[in-house]
Amino acid sequence: MALSPGLKTFWVLIGGLSALGCGLAISLILWKGLWSGGIAAAIVLMIVSSLIGSIKLQLVNAVSTPPKATPCDLADHQGYDEAWFEHHTITLEDLGFQLLTDCYLKAESTTVAKFFYHTEHQCFAELLQGGIKTPNPSENTLIYRRTIVSCFNPDWTLIDFDRSNLPLDGLSYMWRNPQEIRHYRNTESLREMLKLHLNDRAIVLRQLKTTIRFEPTWEEFQAYETQVYDRIRKTLMRRNLLIALFEATLYELKPKTTWLGDYGKRTKQRTHTA
Repeated sequence: MALSPGLKTFWVLIGGLSALGCGLAISLILWKGLWSGGIAAAIVLMIVSSLIGSIKLQLVNAVSTPPKATPCDLADHQGYDEAWFEHHTITLEDLGFQLLTDCYLKAESTTVAKFFYHTEHQCFAELLQGGIKTPNPSENTLIYRRTIVSCFNPDWTLIDFDRSNLPLDGLSYMWRNPQEIRHYRNTESLREMLKLHLNDRAIVLRQLKTTIRFEPTWEEFQAYETQVYDRIRKTLMRRNLLIALFEATLYELKPKTTWLGDYGKRTKQRTHTA
């Protein structure tokens, strides 16, 4: 399985520097002796360490800032799949969701989204398209994402993603939240996604002995998004980037369909103490 572009670029860069360092060290050992080769290896390690530190800061700055969400009318924008939005909007409304707002997320691309709330079930839904649509379908980079989110007191979150049209990205696995439960569903049916989400949510509410939080407003959803990105920043700053990227690589080579975080640990502890 091919790695995502971000991970592939990183490992190619690290591999190239490592090969260069090994070659330089061996050459100096043969020419000047072991001591000179050791110095060369140390210099290369310092360069690699500095590079990783720089990449980490760039990554933190790139992914920990919430995109500027501007409410809009999607009819005023071009470059997205209107039929896809219309089809899934009708489905969500049939399921009882109400539209909160259309939203334009990034000025440099056609990243647009629709946000919904279900008054009875008290959960959010998101339809998102990101990237650029070109006249040649084979060159399209448009990403389709369908998400259902429930938030609990105090800081737990249950998220269901539709993986059928979502590119595999191990980088997001690096900043996973211990109090976030993720399911990646291989289904085209939003009705099935909602059913699975509500079934899992009932179990989570019972096992964590918690309650649902949030009012059905766009402002509340924005506050939740800000909290998510702040947590991403803190997680990335705390983690060793090389280890995190290695874990992300393993994730892409063998994708997980579920991430339980600390929820898995807590339910195991309660099982053992029951």
